[in-house]
Amino acid sequence: MDPNNPLLPTLAKYAIAEHNRLAKTSLVFDKAFGGRNDRFFNHYIVDFFALNGAVREDYEASVYWDPILILPFSSSSAAVGGGGGWTEMKDVNDPHVKEIGKFAVEEHNKEAKTSLIFKKVISGRTKVVSGKNYKFILSAGDKAAGSLTTSMYQAIVWEKPWLHYKNLTSFKSLLKA
Repeated sequence: MDPNNPLLPTLAKYAIAEHNRLAKTSLVFDKAFGGRNDRFFNHYIVDFFALNGAVREDYEASVYWDPILILPFSSSSAAVGGGGGWTEMKDVNDPHVKEIGKFAVEEHNKEAKTSLIFKKVISGRTKVVSGKNYKFILSAGDKAAGSLTTSMYQAIVWEKPWLHYKNLTSFKSLLKA
C-alpha cells in the first residue's frame, strides 16, 4: 500500500486502541509508515510507530476491516462452498461460543506447541456451511511470556454438532508488538 494512503493511520489507530483496551496498555499513535493488504478478505498488515511512554517503537498489526460497516473484522460474504454470508454473533458470552473459543486455543496449543490460555471471545461471526463456521476475535494469555500477557487472535472453527466434530481451520495473531 502507498504509505500516504489515508486508511493506514485509521487502521493503526484502531489496532492501538484495541491493543490498549485488551492489554491494559497506553500506547499512543505516532505515524503509519507502510502496509499491505489482501483485498478479498479485507485483511491489512499495517506498520506504524507508537509511543510507549517516552519511547518511540515500531509495530506491525494485522487488522480485518470492513469499510462499509466500519467493523474491525472481515465481512466477505462471497465465500466458497457456503450457504450464505457471515452473520454477527448475538451473544459472545454464550456458553457454547465460549466452549468453541476455548477449543480453538487448546487445538492451537497442540498444533503449535504453545501455552496460550483462553481469556474470552471479543467478537465473532458465524456462517452456515455443512455445519457451522465460527470466526472469532479472541483474547488469550501466554504462560510462556512469564507475566501472562494478553494478545488478540483470529480463529476459525468448523463445527458439525450432530457428528460431535470440531476442526480448527485457522488461528492467527492479530497484533504483534
